[in-house]
Order: sequence, then C-alpha cells, then structure tokens
Amino acid sequence: MNLDGQHIKTYSVDNNKKPLFEDDSSPFKVTSDKLRNIYVIDKRKYRNGRLIILSGDDSDAVKCIYKGSVSSDQGTFTPTDLVVTDSNRVILCDAASLTLHILNTSGRCLSTQRLIKLDIKRTPRCLAIDHRGFVLLGCSGDFDKKNAKLHVIKISTT
Repeated sequence: MNLDGQHIKTYSVDNNKKPLFEDDSSPFKVTSDKLRNIYVIDKRKYRNGRLIILSGDDSDAVKCIYKGSVSSDQGTFTPTDLVVTDSNRVILCDAASLTLHILNTSGRCLSTQRLIKLDIKRTPRCLAIDHRGFVLLGCSGDFDKKNAKLHVIKISTT
C-alpha cells in the first residue's frame, strides 16, 4: 500500500509459480533492508521454519529460501525473529538450536553464533537493533515464566 492507501503488490507464488506459503505455513515476521529486499520468516506447523528473501527490484523474484545453516549440527530450524543491520547483514535467531545466524542479502550464511558461548542459556524470542548498533535479544524464561532476560550484544557483521 502506498501513502494514498493504494495496494501496490502481493507476493503469493515463487519463481516457479508454486504457492509461496503452503497449507501449514504463514508469514510470521517481516522486515526489509535499504536495498528494498523483503525478508519473511515462514512459520510452518509440522516442519522446520524458513526465511524467504524476496528481491528488492521490481521482478517479484524469490532470491533465496534459507532453511538453516548446513555447516551446523542444529537439526530443527525454528526462526523466531530477524533484524537487518545498517551494513545489510541479516541476523536471525533460531529457538531450536539457540543460535544466531548472520546472512548476507542473498541468503548466504556468513556465520553462526551459538548463544551458549555468550553465556545465554534461554530460548531466543525477539531481536532489535538500537541506535548504537547493538543487538537486543529477548529470551524466554523457564516453563513457569521466570528468569526471562533481555541481552545487549555487540556483533561484528562486516
């Protein structure tokens, strides 16, 4: 929708004209970058989640579908939130493996950061970036909802 309330575009199919979102999935989180790329966490009911990257140009193309890093032994991929840095790096938190994934705008995994190595032992739920470029990471507490925490992290993404 533009500023006048006009509908601009709808994304519903991939590059092969197959439905972008399947019966058991739906857009869960959405953000964009300076290049106008759109990043969508696709939450799927019975399968691993995924990150869909849509091209920032007017081609409506799906640039990439990221399903987790093949270099890690994470197993299930359950993305819960994402942010894009000023340097156009995508930071994605994975609740299943307690890992941050850092991607470029093409969806290539540049690195992963296990949260346990940062002494973070709770499930990551949400992300933000403050005005200084620090990553704000909200983590859930125990089953009784105690011990939830907000962590401030400095991550080099260049």
